[in-house]
Amino acid sequence: DFDIAKIVLPSGYTKLNYIENQGNASTYIDTNYVANANTKLRALVSINATGYNSMGYIGTYRYGFQLNGSRVATFVNTSYYLYPVNFSIGQKKLVEIDNISKKVSLDGVVIGTMATISYPIGGTYWIGRLNGDYGEYFNGKIYYHEFLENGVSVQKLIPCEDGNGNIGMYDVVTDTFF
Repeated sequence: DFDIAKIVLPSGYTKLNYIENQGNASTYIDTNYVANANTKLRALVSINATGYNSMGYIGTYRYGFQLNGSRVATFVNTSYYLYPVNFSIGQKKLVEIDNISKKVSLDGVVIGTMATISYPIGGTYWIGRLNGDYGEYFNGKIYYHEFLENGVSVQKLIPCEDGNGNIGMYDVVTDTFF
């Protein structure tokens, strides 16, 4: 369920509309999540710039996605898929990568399929840049991020600020602040 307005955070945390990375490669959140054959990723995001040098990367080199104004790219293990699309700076987009159905969707519309994926997928998933590469970063806003396994949410991340002024994502499934 993507109705973020209904989600209530614990006392001491203030829900934010989004968190933003403006191209700082050292700013990221390690979710401690490793994708598997039953993973579905859902993320509501927007980009701050377009063009090849301002792509938005989220994930690891083994599992994640990238956005710019003319395409969505997904990468799963050693496979890389490009899907032509058009969207504008600041336009919210729901990206979904479903390892079970092998479908990639944008705003609920299937834009492509992936080949059979080999597992395990290495590395924990990072929000803000690719795990292990300081040059591949996300330049945009993240409104919501979720991992599901077999249709059940295992990590639902909501942008927030903790009581000490730290900005991050709160996982309402495990009650963990990242």
